[in-house]
Amino acid sequence: MREVVYNEQFLKDLKKLRGIGEFEKTKKLSFDTLPQKDDLSDLINIKKIKGPQKLLSY
Repeated sequence: MREVVYNEQFLKDLKKLRGIGEFEKTKKLSFDTLPQKDDLSDLINIKKIKGPQKLLSY
C-alpha cells in the first residue's frame, strides 16, 4: 500500500465539494484508489493540474 500525503488545502477544498457530484468520485480516488496503487500509470483519465504556479504550490 502506497503512503499518500495530502496538502491541507486539498482537504479543505474537498470539504467544499460536499453535495456536488464530483465529491464522491474525488473522495474515492483520493482515499481508496490511490493508496492501493503501486504504479500510478495504471490509472486512466488522470491529468496533471495546470495553472499559475502560485495557485498550485504548497
